[in-house]
Amino acid sequence: VTNAPSTAGGLTGGPIVVTGGGQTSGTITVAAGDSAKAIAAQLNGAVGGLSATASTEVSFKVTATPAVPANFSLTVAGAKVSFVGVTSTSDLADQLKSNAAKLGVSVNYDATTQALSVKSDTGENLVFDGGDAGAVGVQVATKNGSGALSGYTALAAAGATIIATGA
Repeated sequence: VTNAPSTAGGLTGGPIVVTGGGQTSGTITVAAGDSAKAIAAQLNGAVGGLSATASTEVSFKVTATPAVPANFSLTVAGAKVSFVGVTSTSDLADQLKSNAAKLGVSVNYDATTQALSVKSDTGENLVFDGGDAGAVGVQVATKNGSGALSGYTALAAAGATIIATGA
């Protein structure tokens, strides 16, 4: 199972059975597109002593240029923000930082390495949509439960939605 950002709705749904401490849970059904937050809530207490937490962290690469700037929107937990004229990683970092409180995320940007990441400590899905032709110049990868990044996925144009689900 991968949590790479995709147009398929985040993670694929399916059954989970938890075993631990000599106990086995009933079947927990994960729906396609469930957030890490929703999955953790279902796993919490599935067997005695199990405490599940979730977060969603994504990393960005920006190849957009002044000639073809990126325009797209990001929705987190129902809060939606539009990003306009993104031509560099620093542009995106500035716009993310100014909207971090509204989106309920933290933003980490290193100007020296151009490393940019965003984290939802509650495990909400990050939903990217409304992209134009320049949106393919922004790529996003999601961290899995081991801290490794998925492959990068370009944001899409023409109304396609990209969903990033955490671990």
